[in-house]
Amino acid sequence: MKVKKYLALNQKINSTLIQGKKANQKLLSQYEMAHEYYSEIQNWNQSRNENQLHLDINSYCCLEMVYHLIEEKSNLVIEEINYDSIITEKDKDFGIPIHDGGSSYIKIKYCPWCGKKL
Repeated sequence: MKVKKYLALNQKINSTLIQGKKANQKLLSQYEMAHEYYSEIQNWNQSRNENQLHLDINSYCCLEMVYHLIEEKSNLVIEEINYDSIITEKDKDFGIPIHDGGSSYIKIKYCPWCGKKL
């Protein structure tokens, strides 16, 4: 699937949901498949998220780190605390969040995915 077709599909689904209607199951399946199986869509989506969240992919040790930081930061736009995050970045420090309702975290010195020193 090409990015252009994916964007059209995304727009169809969003407009249906905004109108308060239930989205077509076939469209939802195509949308989910695009996310899961098409690297062009995954790369485009990750690049878009990096730009929106002002992340420089080259300043991190691995793509897994970038992926999880995108997940953490994108949910913080909606909520004050992301209860699903598994890594956080604060003032150039990285840590594993303590999910106790606060913003505490355990500082880590090595990447949990690739093992490089942070």
